[in-house]
Amino acid sequence: MSFPYEENFRRYGRYYRTARKYAQRPEVLISTSFILALFTISFFALVAIRPTAITIAKLWREIQEKKTIQATLAQKIAKLEEAQSTYSALEEDLALLDRALPETPEFSRLVREMAPNRCRPL
Repeated sequence: MSFPYEENFRRYGRYYRTARKYAQRPEVLISTSFILALFTISFFALVAIRPTAITIAKLWREIQEKKTIQATLAQKIAKLEEAQSTYSALEEDLALLDRALPETPEFSRLVREMAPNRCRPL
């Protein structure tokens, strides 16, 4: 079984000659240039601009998170300042409270004093 290369060579030779003539036409050259320009722009958009856009989006998200954290911390600082002012106002009464509370925990004595009839020693 032999391959009829001479016939195929002539047929494809005619095809390439016709294609070369067709490729020299101005509308084909303009269309090809336009399509290549679109592919080039798409390629650079994917390779160069996309990672930059992703980085910008990540940085924007981080900025928003940090603004939220800053607002939360500002609320906590305001509450701590309010607690500090309340503590300063009640600081004089803390000495009385320290004297009123026992120094050591005596739970059994406390229970006996609160419910004298219910608790009997064993």
